[in-house]
Amino acid sequence: MLHGDETAANTVRHALENASRDRFNEVLAAVQSCGALDYAHGEAVKVSEQAIQGVAMPTGQRNQTRTDRIGQIVG
Repeated sequence: MLHGDETAANTVRHALENASRDRFNEVLAAVQSCGALDYAHGEAVKVSEQAIQGVAMPTGQRNQTRTDRIGQIVG
């Protein structure tokens, strides 16, 4: 957690490392308070909009876009 306090970050880290649900309410509160859910939702919306745009492209253009993207990732 980049934007939470140290106590909240430790609570979340402990829960993740130990696959523990014992302090679920504290973990949920920590994640909500630092804006992580809003951030993740925004990123998911962006990716889904990109996917929709990709599906709407003509097949040849869609394939070229995939090739271009792979080139960007690979370097």
